[in-house]
Amino acid sequence: MRAHAVLERRIVAARERAFVGRAAELALFEKTLTGAPDAHPVLWFHGPGGIGKSVLIDRFAHRARAEGRLVVTVDGRSVEPTEETFASAAQPVLREEGGLLLVDAFERFPGLENWLMEDFLPRIPLGTAVVVAGRDAPNPRWTADPGWTDVLRSVALREFGLVESARYLQLRGLPRSAQRVLLPVVGGNPLALSLAAESLGAAARSSSAQSAVPPPEWRPGQDVLGSLLPHLLGRLPDPDHRRALEVCAHLRVTTEALLREVLGERAPELFDWLRAQPFVEGADDGVYPHDAVCGALRADLRWRDPEGARELHERLHHRLLDRMRSVADAEVPRAVRDLMFLHAPPDRRCCYRAAGSGVREAPYAPGDRAQVLALARQAEGEDSAALVAHWLDRQPEAFRVYRAAGGDEDGIVAFLAVPHLPAGTPDPTDPHTDRDAVVAAALEHARGTAPSLPGDLIAVVRFLVAAPGAREGDSWRAMWWRLCGELVRTERLTWVFTAARDGEQGWSPAERYLPAVDRQPATAGPVPTLRGLDLRLHPPVPLLEASLQDRLSGEPRPDFAIRHERPAAPSTLHRADFDAAVRDALRALRTPDLLAVNPLSQCRIAAGPDTDLAAVLDRAIAALPRERGGTKRHRALVTTYVKGAPTQQAAAHRLGLPFSTYRRHLTGAVQRVCDLLWQWELNGVRPEADPGTDPRPGIGTRP
Repeated sequence: MRAHAVLERRIVAARERAFVGRAAELALFEKTLTGAPDAHPVLWFHGPGGIGKSVLIDRFAHRARAEGRLVVTVDGRSVEPTEETFASAAQPVLREEGGLLLVDAFERFPGLENWLMEDFLPRIPLGTAVVVAGRDAPNPRWTADPGWTDVLRSVALREFGLVESARYLQLRGLPRSAQRVLLPVVGGNPLALSLAAESLGAAARSSSAQSAVPPPEWRPGQDVLGSLLPHLLGRLPDPDHRRALEVCAHLRVTTEALLREVLGERAPELFDWLRAQPFVEGADDGVYPHDAVCGALRADLRWRDPEGARELHERLHHRLLDRMRSVADAEVPRAVRDLMFLHAPPDRRCCYRAAGSGVREAPYAPGDRAQVLALARQAEGEDSAALVAHWLDRQPEAFRVYRAAGGDEDGIVAFLAVPHLPAGTPDPTDPHTDRDAVVAAALEHARGTAPSLPGDLIAVVRFLVAAPGAREGDSWRAMWWRLCGELVRTERLTWVFTAARDGEQGWSPAERYLPAVDRQPATAGPVPTLRGLDLRLHPPVPLLEASLQDRLSGEPRPDFAIRHERPAAPSTLHRADFDAAVRDALRALRTPDLLAVNPLSQCRIAAGPDTDLAAVLDRAIAALPRERGGTKRHRALVTTYVKGAPTQQAAAHRLGLPFSTYRRHLTGAVQRVCDLLWQWELNGVRPEADPGTDPRPGIGTRP
């Protein structure tokens, strides 16, 4: 008995030393235990598995016993989930005032909540404290009942913050170098931290290492994931619910609309289930899982089904890219941020979830002029402010202004200016050559490097200015997100240029991906480096995708760090001529000789070394069923051009359609193929083929 007492004290002391954080929860319990006037006699702590509910319950029990209080624990993991067994286990607190009833793992008592509320708890003696802990928050009936308003307090347990997590790992014996690697991967879930620390400790012990220092690319192995996920997630109803979680783990925020695109008609049910989970948080624009859940689900999917993980990542990538092109103008930075989160490595995901929220973007308005000029003068001097004034007069729509969110929302902390100019033959009355040497040099380079068509544009990122201070980082990010979106969304954009001194703050993405042009501008004062990229040779979407992979992984691609030569850019047709060539190509789909001389074969869509025009058409045709109503259009086009019906009347007969209905479907299909290929031609946006669609059903090989 004496040995047992000594061992118990040792166990309790170790738990005391390892306890971290939860100061607010401990203070709340202290009020309840001591009967403070503003205390709630019943506390309900809820949160996902592994968040530390049972550890907190143990802490409460130890505190109450230290005062000589009666402590009764009813644990859902060891007590039968019936009213009788619950009442029997909790009976002692009904006979003695001033005790403490602790109910742990309450989610294992399904169906007892109403009984607890209406029958058992009202019989608790005054002065007795009650703490309930479980995965789920209390039923809304508790808070809706005026009788319980001052009696019950519900508290959601959150993950540890960065400081608490680091302290937790320090107490587990992990050095700071290990903490820097672990924390971005496993988040602040105490169980995840504990399992990861134990995994590293075991590895260190087995290798006789002096300390557990993981490599920078460390990811949790199956020893961690296999133990962690069941605790975090509990029992999932079916595979669709797991798939919904996997989708949610890949996105900055998940909406019902995004779920519907991936999981179909069960989306409303699955979204309601997601938002009810204790490890899922709500935001203004959707829901997202805790960091530990996000990291564990992603890692486990990559281990269980690598091909499925790649397919899901690619599918979400295309959905977010489509959204970037289609959202309202005000939503563009957020859409870019969502795409960046998808590609972000674990140590940056938390940054993209919150980054940029410190500033609010708005189009320039005439009332902003004085502040914009003052900021330009402060940051870059009088000459720069004069140029800003010139562009405010010529293209005010090229400016975006940024204000601090939640602070002085009248004060402008940053502004961006991206004038768009015709890429073709200069207008004799063009005022920019004399007023702005940088823009003049950009125009001269674009017009002298490769021919352009009427309607083609160049974009010059002329001003990117942020006031120094707490919002500066958010300002840079928000402005570059806007720039990424504009590159993808602007049609007929053939060149993008930037001009800044090398190493100047905020311009590093330009230095990374845009090479310096041969002829630099002659300007007074510090000379900026003019950089530019021909978007006909490096289309915006592939450029953005490469920059996402490279910038977020830290590995630059050599492809873009090149000097400009004068290659002959693939020809671009006028839209009417382009559409006519698409129609001719569809009619010649079964005749390779005719396809070879079609004007589309000289355009950018067919300019790749491994791309022929037939494959380009196949991809566009296979994308039709992905769209609403696309299956009908796809069948009409395939029957007419792919299977080669002798006449349109024969095609309508094969499909069993009235001729007028068939014609409507075919016309819509052809127009949609034209639209998809035009977007590919201008912006490098390849149509996403439906994975279950054979573009040439019934045809084994091309004739």
